[in-house]
Amino acid sequence: MSDIFLSYAHEDQVRIKQLAEALEGQGWTVFWDRTIAAGNTWRSTIGMALETAGCVVVAWSEHSIHSHWVCEEAEDGQERHRLVPVFLDNVRPPLGFRSIHAANLAQWDGKPSAAEFMHLVSSIAQIIGPPKPKPEPPKPENADKLVPLPKGGKIEVKGVLGGALSNVGEVQDLTRSHPNVLRLMEALKGSQTSRLNSNTSSPEGETEPDTTPLKQPETPVSKPSVKEATTLVQPKPLKPGKQLRLTIWPVLAFVLIGLAGWWVFDGKKQINQPTQDKTPSVDNPKMEADAAKRQAEQQALAAEEKRKQADAESQRLEEANRKAAEAQQLAAEQVKAEQEAKQKAAEASKPLTVFQDKLKDGSLGPKMVWMPTGQFRMGDLTGKGDKDELPVHTVTISQPFAMGQTEVSFVEYDQFAKATQRNLPDDQQWGRGNRPVINVSWNDAVAYAQWLSEQTGKPYRLPTEAEWEYAARAGTETEYWWGNEIGNNRANCDGCGSPWDNKQTAPVGSFKPNAWGLYDTAGNVWEWVQDCWHDNYTKAPDNGATWQTVECGLRVLRGGSWIIYGGDVRSAYRGRSEPGDGGHNIGFRLALGQTSQ
Repeated sequence: MSDIFLSYAHEDQVRIKQLAEALEGQGWTVFWDRTIAAGNTWRSTIGMALETAGCVVVAWSEHSIHSHWVCEEAEDGQERHRLVPVFLDNVRPPLGFRSIHAANLAQWDGKPSAAEFMHLVSSIAQIIGPPKPKPEPPKPENADKLVPLPKGGKIEVKGVLGGALSNVGEVQDLTRSHPNVLRLMEALKGSQTSRLNSNTSSPEGETEPDTTPLKQPETPVSKPSVKEATTLVQPKPLKPGKQLRLTIWPVLAFVLIGLAGWWVFDGKKQINQPTQDKTPSVDNPKMEADAAKRQAEQQALAAEEKRKQADAESQRLEEANRKAAEAQQLAAEQVKAEQEAKQKAAEASKPLTVFQDKLKDGSLGPKMVWMPTGQFRMGDLTGKGDKDELPVHTVTISQPFAMGQTEVSFVEYDQFAKATQRNLPDDQQWGRGNRPVINVSWNDAVAYAQWLSEQTGKPYRLPTEAEWEYAARAGTETEYWWGNEIGNNRANCDGCGSPWDNKQTAPVGSFKPNAWGLYDTAGNVWEWVQDCWHDNYTKAPDNGATWQTVECGLRVLRGGSWIIYGGDVRSAYRGRSEPGDGGHNIGFRLALGQTSQ
């Protein structure tokens, strides 16, 4: 279970990583890495993370506002009152989310202390609470060996540490970092006490230095108690002569050691110190000439650098002018293509053959329409689509085939389900009958086509992705089969202007058909096709054949749905899902005929 579920488009992964690390730095756990473990499915992993997350942070960007997955995840967060939107780009969110205030990170520099990021942190904390506090640092080693000292306690260690430790905290810090210091102080205390005792027993008035060496103890010094180790040693006062003899020799030793250390340190410093350039004297003409030469060389280098910058700027301007000319030429070609498309659409608007095959019980199957053969350009023709719609390529449809006039309805699918004793799909309480069947997987759609083939003796199947776009365009090269604008009440989608927008499915055939007599190729429900999902059209078939792979984890969906933003029901727009998944916005349309090889 994560505190935060990050919903985003895969094109924004670099920026999302920076945001995720900043949120984790606040103390929250963040689900954002969409790597699926072996044995798990995309839907189960993402669904579990989404359901268990404390809040859903949706990142609106130029890519995510067109992603139906991001919209569905955002809708889930909104329904559970756990949604926190944030802008990565200055864009308008999809309909249904525009009234929700969002933090703006479009100009965020990545610093956790930035005001816009802290505003996001505050918004998240209002939903799931503040981040968990960081754990306290671990207890230092040897903490149980610290010596307790009485208030004002003092330990004096002269001749070894060069001073006295008079503060309780200083002693504890010392013994904490050096556990052997306590034993050293105990030994020093015993040695100092023996020396003081021997000195105080000398005859009074003695002035000659004591040359008798200190006698080493024959038995190990017993370890003093803690109380003794932490108490100041108070020897008897010595006479002035004795005090001088006891003090002067350690002092002289420390002075000599200090002088030797200073000499070594200063010598190394002299050796390692870099040689500094000396300013040439005005009395030395050669040095002045060398300095003038160096200055001239530096000026020449600076002039060369400016020339290079000027050349680079000139090249940049030339490149910008070239791109502008290419864009102008592309616009002219687009106008010409639109005119040709209108002419083709007028030629293709002739009535096409509509038919129904009989089933074994005498009833009629779905209405089908024969498609004309020909060529078309497949993909993002206007330059406003997504990367998975590229490269644009020409496809030749030479094999005759028929397409379902509408999406398969509940009444048609229920006949198959009852005949094969399958569970009836849920209609979401919107009604069955003439509404498009929903909550069916790719596997269910293929099974229905196989059953219909057995009933009629005809090769019914799902259309290929190329056949679907060819039939949906109906000879046009615009965003939608009716033009480049979404218009009003031409389809069922989020923002299409129909009574069913963003609410539920519409009965099949509720809107005008395209030039080849097909209904609802834009919006209403997503439609399964045969092909496996590929990230783009590189090496795609050019003859309308199905595009398969050895391991087909995802299948292609086309057409958009009633809950999808209007920009995503374009003729070129692509979707994908696992073949075993279904949903309240997924259905299918049939094709008939042999596919190209």
